[in-house]
Amino acid sequence: MKEGLKNKGLLGGIVLAAVTASLCCTIPLLFAGAGVTAIVVAEKFAVVRPYLLGVTGLMLAAGFYYAYRQKSCAPGGACATLDGRRGVRLGLWLATAVAVVLTTFPYWSGAVVRGIAQTSQASSERPASVIPVQKTTFQISGMVCEMCAALIEKDLKEQPGVHSARVVFSEAKAEVEYDPSAISLSHIQSLIEKAGYKVAVAFSDARRKG
Repeated sequence: MKEGLKNKGLLGGIVLAAVTASLCCTIPLLFAGAGVTAIVVAEKFAVVRPYLLGVTGLMLAAGFYYAYRQKSCAPGGACATLDGRRGVRLGLWLATAVAVVLTTFPYWSGAVVRGIAQTSQASSERPASVIPVQKTTFQISGMVCEMCAALIEKDLKEQPGVHSARVVFSEAKAEVEYDPSAISLSHIQSLIEKAGYKVAVAFSDARRKG
């Protein structure tokens, strides 16, 4: 009984630690409308993420140690039951799979968001025409992972008058091409700021597109 509770507690702890380690990126996704509050909370989890990843790794190591260690036990005891050991090991591998998905979420989630956005935008593309286009580069602070960059990029691309948007997390910047007659520079800035980020214009130039 105690052995079963210990195993369940360990597996639950692995998943909980992995969930907490991914909150830096899941919070902006789940609470996108919360603006500054969501970003502030996400930043706090981003600071402790390395420690949470360490806890997850240690718990996984402990789990595999207890699941695969060789030990002696009384005939007919719970530890001697092959099905019981198989159940513990299966649960451990499932917890490991969940932990891997959650802890790597900040690295691949942005690509998923961009892929979905690109698919939806491809179906609604309009014929190009010769129009004046302004290209502006923004410096953005407050992004904690690729998910933040992908969500900003998605929101910008959905705005009428925005022809293209590219947000680079590693460089903390956004490059936006837009029609000034359809959307203003200040409106683009306010969209990013409403999401909870700080933004400043780094470079702007005019061109024609079509």
